[in-house]
Amino acid sequence: MKLFKVSVYVFTSLTLLFISMPVWADAVQVDSLTTLNELRAQNELLQQRSRFTTGGLAMILGITAMLVFLVINNRWNHRLEIKNRQLERERNVVVAQNKQLAVERDRAEQALSVKTSFIQNMTHEIRTPLNAISVFS
Repeated sequence: MKLFKVSVYVFTSLTLLFISMPVWADAVQVDSLTTLNELRAQNELLQQRSRFTTGGLAMILGITAMLVFLVINNRWNHRLEIKNRQLERERNVVVAQNKQLAVERDRAEQALSVKTSFIQNMTHEIRTPLNAISVFS
């Protein structure tokens, strides 16, 4: 934002400098005693000043366009940094959740194997006496 304020200040200062220049064409007074060479010299001077003013305005517009581009680019870079930080935080949350899910899955698999082992042992313990009873019957 500081860069934007500085660019506005520079643009305003340069614009006021060129606007406040007196209009040299009005200052030229054709007098009956003025010779043709003086008029040509004054005309050449006016053309040089006109070229300077036109070049100066083009330069001001170019500098202004560059400053606007830099300000917009700076804003986009700032937004991009914010989005990257958000994505990094979200990625960290997903990684933590994946680790927690892996731990819970391992616990569930262990509980399943314990349950299966218990059921197999209980089935064996119940079936063995029943077989003995059914043999005597």
